[in-house]
Amino acid sequence: MTGRPRVSNSQMTPDTLDAASARVDRFLTEVSKQPVERLRLYAVAPSQAERHRRVVDDAELVAIEQGLGEPLGAILEAVDDWVLRRYADRGYDLTFIGLNWGRSPGTAQDRAAVAASLREAVMAVVLGPVIPDGWAGELLGGWAEIAAASSGILPPAT
Repeated sequence: MTGRPRVSNSQMTPDTLDAASARVDRFLTEVSKQPVERLRLYAVAPSQAERHRRVVDDAELVAIEQGLGEPLGAILEAVDDWVLRRYADRGYDLTFIGLNWGRSPGTAQDRAAVAASLREAVMAVVLGPVIPDGWAGELLGGWAEIAAASSGILPPAT
């Protein structure tokens, strides 16, 4: 895409892939500390949808250029599975007499929004060293504080 900011031209090595995987693990550990009911609060809609879509597309292109298309795809699939499991754990709320259907952790739209925004945040965590800071911030969106906590910049969530 023309007008795309210049990014690092070097391919990521196995060591940098391991470092990216460790960053994702720390990030998802912090995310997992959040109650499932609060996850929707982090899945904020971007203020400029068209610009956001361009950043996502450009970041995906950088992932391919860096040889990360396949590893990133596998990580993002795992994120989708994680989100589904987190919501499924609360889908059937057992009580002494039966199931409590009235305490849903969110709508299907909420779950989709969480999954999509968390995928983008994980993309930022993986690609952070090779994409412009502005892109990383755009991809992180509402998850930025958790990402900062997972990197040790802020105290971890309690």
